[in-house]
Amino acid sequence: MGVNFVVVKLSLHGVPPMLLGALRFTLAALPVFFVKRLQIPLRWLFAYGLTISFGQFSLLFYGMLVGMPAGLASLVLQAQAFFTLIFASMFLGERIRAAISRAC
Repeated sequence: MGVNFVVVKLSLHGVPPMLLGALRFTLAALPVFFVKRLQIPLRWLFAYGLTISFGQFSLLFYGMLVGMPAGLASLVLQAQAFFTLIFASMFLGERIRAAISRAC
């Protein structure tokens, strides 16, 4: 996963970060035509796509453009898991609990 940030860093020399984010969003949205859509309101689907796929990566690419190292960008992106957990608890009322794996 971390290797692709080196490629992103190189692409930012010729492509603006918002365009790179939009290209990533477009490519990530292509499976929509091949899989069954979840039965959720379209506004939630668009909100998720614009914040997680387009917004998050466009801002991350902008950070890389102004000097964030590729390794640090990879770590910042992984922090999304913790923020998602915290925001789901605060805004959606989800309970935070430990997942226990029962491997045989």
